[in-house]
Amino acid sequence: MNTTFNEISQLNPAEKREILAQILENQAIKPQYFPLSFAQQRLWFVEQIQPGNSSYNILLAIRLQGALNVTYLEKRFQEIISRHEILRTSFIAVKGEPQQVIYPHLPLKLVVFDIQELPASAQEQEITNLVFQESQQPFDLTQIPLLRVKILQLNPQEFVLVLTMHHIITDAWSIEIFVKELITLYQGFSDQQPANLPELPIQYADFAVWQRKHLTGKVLENHLNYWQKQLANNLPELKLPTDYPRPEIPTYQGAKKTLVISQDFTEKIKKVSLQLGSTIFMTLLAAFEILLHYYSHQEEIVVGIDVANRNRAETERLIGFFVNQLVLRISVAENPTFQELLQRVKSVTLDAFSHQDLPFDLLVNTFNPKRSLNTSPFFQVKVVLETIHSSSLDFPELTINPIANPSIQTQLDLLLRIKETTQGIITNLEYSTDLFAEATITRMMNNWQEILNQVVGKPDLKLATLINELKTADLQQDKQNKVKHQQEFQQKLKIVKRKISTN
Repeated sequence: MNTTFNEISQLNPAEKREILAQILENQAIKPQYFPLSFAQQRLWFVEQIQPGNSSYNILLAIRLQGALNVTYLEKRFQEIISRHEILRTSFIAVKGEPQQVIYPHLPLKLVVFDIQELPASAQEQEITNLVFQESQQPFDLTQIPLLRVKILQLNPQEFVLVLTMHHIITDAWSIEIFVKELITLYQGFSDQQPANLPELPIQYADFAVWQRKHLTGKVLENHLNYWQKQLANNLPELKLPTDYPRPEIPTYQGAKKTLVISQDFTEKIKKVSLQLGSTIFMTLLAAFEILLHYYSHQEEIVVGIDVANRNRAETERLIGFFVNQLVLRISVAENPTFQELLQRVKSVTLDAFSHQDLPFDLLVNTFNPKRSLNTSPFFQVKVVLETIHSSSLDFPELTINPIANPSIQTQLDLLLRIKETTQGIITNLEYSTDLFAEATITRMMNNWQEILNQVVGKPDLKLATLINELKTADLQQDKQNKVKHQQEFQQKLKIVKRKISTN
């Protein structure tokens, strides 16, 4: 619009109102620019080095049974996008510096694929295909939206919803917020009255700005001093024996092995944790540290853990990338008892929690550890306690069942996920298939379970004694496997000889 001030002054009131409306409309669609949080900045740099990396896709797939109103659901999605600026955000470089670009509006159209004519077996294959494709399809960080919603309609009363988001705008806590808000808003349709959500005090961009202003001066110095002590003096690199050589360029492809700890044994873990002044997570972590020591033979074990990083009340109901990673350096030297090792784990973990405000990405930039495309800085193994509640998946008048993602992608060698449920503790060890064979991971999980069996009953058990028992058990297992393989070979040989004699 090239209308000058003098030209405007000559217009009549109606024409002036029209031009004013155009000016306001142009201002309304103009995006706003903000700095990235430190966590976002790391993912942005990863994208510059490895564009089209889908390993940071976060996917939720659920099966909905009942009378789903897709039109109403679409409006509720739109409300959530309007409510959270981060869902209307893209990321670009301005004079070489990454910036969040927040758009005032983002129309979202739910994509519905009608596969009602297909037989049940073909429908299940379509579900598997869609979940896999969505997990593998990368996002372009410069374009909005950085989320996708697709729906398969299986019959008039059954649907599959797949929500995919890039990690740079979300985390596990945020996914739970998204689902809870969607349920609350959709409840309005069921109750035939509007549902209102409490107003958000800040937006994610406000947090990013605050974080950069907060982490300066004495606050920053205090955190850096602590981490300097933790990470100094030749921080060891955990060297686990692998089945395959580490590739120069990782594929990020992975798999997982599940171990379910029964409710009865979970109660025993709770009891011993309470007696030793620990948490279940610390007890499981200490046992896992023993497992890593057993395989690596190292006396210092470095692993990562996740924290929600929502220490301010204003961030509790925000969607965004808040989760932070902490580095834990645990010594198993001097043949401690399990109880003594657990106290070391507790002390290091609590100290790390008190300094969790320092973003992992700022830690990396400050201490500049050795970096390469095929390894992550500081640690290659992480242990995560998942706190997402299954009760959040309760849509009004709809039965909800989650759908497992058949595709596992991982940036790490090993990632142990721990989740307490009413059935007990469910653990999943995700592993890089570039490095490990399934049989190796199965053996690892069995050994971890054996460690837990031993230390829960005997917390004063010495580390060396426990390691010797594991070695004995492994040797026995190897002998059994050898005998089994020989028997299988002899059986196959008999079949081949029989075929030859018959011919």
